[in-house]
Amino acid sequence: MTLFGFDLTAIALIVAAVIAGLIILSIFGRVLRLYRRVPPNKALVIFGRGRTIFEKKEERSVPRKLGVRIVTGGGTFVIPVLEESLELDLNVMTISIENDEVYTIDGVPINLDWVSQVQVDSTQEALLTAARAFGGTNQEHIKEVITQTLSTNFRAIVGQLTVEEVHRDRDTFVQKVQKLASEEMAALGTRVISMGVKQITDKKGYFVVGHDLRLGQVITN
Repeated sequence: MTLFGFDLTAIALIVAAVIAGLIILSIFGRVLRLYRRVPPNKALVIFGRGRTIFEKKEERSVPRKLGVRIVTGGGTFVIPVLEESLELDLNVMTISIENDEVYTIDGVPINLDWVSQVQVDSTQEALLTAARAFGGTNQEHIKEVITQTLSTNFRAIVGQLTVEEVHRDRDTFVQKVQKLASEEMAALGTRVISMGVKQITDKKGYFVVGHDLRLGQVITN
């Protein structure tokens, strides 16, 4: 069949092919929007459908249902309605605090300038724990929680030591704080990379540190 010299059948086929191509492109675009790329410094926690894994127990495989899946340094599809996702930042966070007032076992107030590098741990178990603790929050909130936790750890350890002990063996003191902090940080799905005390001062004059005085000497007059 022709119209004005044009083959209507051929025109219909061309139009159908163009429409089909547009439909395919539209579907492809929608599918691409469902695909989430995750860089190595991020973790994407997807929940909603869950998945089943098989664990080896007493020489047999036992199915276990997981409510979430975690992707880092890769990509995955997140299906609308059925699934939701949240992102965790795996970048190292540096926390630096000045004049953190703590009390020794003998009641002497001292000020600590301390610094610590921390991050959300990248193991699957830790990421699940961090998702429960920090899901839907930003990195600033995570830093605030960790700062409060570490400050509490410093208070707990200093509260067991005298002024002299804090000054005489600062490395051991910091190691005790880091050990205590590591246990509590693990409960948040995070870990301590490094920790150190930059300076110890006393703004109230309870002790004097000098070349000619005993370290941690308490002022009595």
